[in-house]
Amino acid sequence: MSADSESAIAALRDEIDPFVFLGGAIATIIAIGYIAARPGAAGEFLTNANTFLWSELGWVFLWAMFLAVAFCLWLLVGPWGKIKLGGPDEEPEFSYTSFLAMLFSAGLSTGLVFYGPAEALFHYSSGPPYFGAEAESAAAVPDAIQYTMLHWGISPWSAYLIVGVTIAYYVHRKGAPIKPSTVFAPFIGVENLDKKWVKPLDLLMVIVSVGGVAVSLGFVVTQFLGGISYNYGVEVGNLGTILVTVGLTVGFTISAALGVKRGIRRVSTFNMYLFLFLLAVAFVFGPTSFLLNTGTEALGGYINSFVDMSLYSNSANGAEWVGSWTVFYWAWWFSFAPMIGIFITRICRGRTIRQVVFAGLIGTTAASFPWFIVMGGSSLWVQTRGT
Repeated sequence: MSADSESAIAALRDEIDPFVFLGGAIATIIAIGYIAARPGAAGEFLTNANTFLWSELGWVFLWAMFLAVAFCLWLLVGPWGKIKLGGPDEEPEFSYTSFLAMLFSAGLSTGLVFYGPAEALFHYSSGPPYFGAEAESAAAVPDAIQYTMLHWGISPWSAYLIVGVTIAYYVHRKGAPIKPSTVFAPFIGVENLDKKWVKPLDLLMVIVSVGGVAVSLGFVVTQFLGGISYNYGVEVGNLGTILVTVGLTVGFTISAALGVKRGIRRVSTFNMYLFLFLLAVAFVFGPTSFLLNTGTEALGGYINSFVDMSLYSNSANGAEWVGSWTVFYWAWWFSFAPMIGIFITRICRGRTIRQVVFAGLIGTTAASFPWFIVMGGSSLWVQTRGT
């Protein structure tokens, strides 16, 4: 083994906190083992926990996300936005294009593949109670895209940014360690972040992040295998599911092992170009006029009704729909926030808070909204015309 390889391994070993690493690994193994050994009981427990979450605590998630959006908008226009994350003369490590591509790929790109064409169809067929329109009616078409925008617009990135900007500020300006618990530095102080009683916070946030990743990985694998089964009639079974999961994990591990510059940056840039190519093809060769008209109406409704939709719980008629969609999404985004926040910290040095928030809040939304309008609108166009 070369000296460089040995030093890299030694550096990685030094960065691993045994308590957090082993605690997270043990908790994950126990959870997987329990689900595998008692799938029925585990499913019932998770269902009950989910029901309690959206029926009793849904309002907490609605307010938390709304306040996160408000705070990020204030960072965008307020005096804190000019604070530089690093030294006064320090230049960014990555170009703005690469920076935006990495943010977009890390935060939302996996879900766009499935929910781009699918979520609008779900809302069209069920009729979101907020609008009161009849399901599968003409009025439900723009409503379906509008609610999809709520779930994939500035709200999820506000959850990421409120964690990422906080960690980045204390890391790059105050010399704090790069770890999830640094988000609590405003409350416990930078000088206390290395104390033993803080480690359970890191462990908790690692476990939460593992849950978020598990949901995303489960979606990706089931979507991929479901597509193969639908198009080619091939059923791969449990072994195929395991192999695909392992393959994705190995691919991610290789990308991460190559580092941000050689691995993640290149994969993210390729991902962005592929995304733009598919978007352009679908827009040009799809029902272009329908997409422009429907997208314009949906965007106007989103802007006009953002506050109402963000805090809407349908409490008078039962919160099940909002819980299974909006509250689920908000919990999912917040579970990713520690991991994405660490990544934002890694790539944002040399930029101002305003630049980071603009890229995360405006840049990613400017990319995701056209995708949901084009892909979701195209699927609705096909559905409503029976073609």
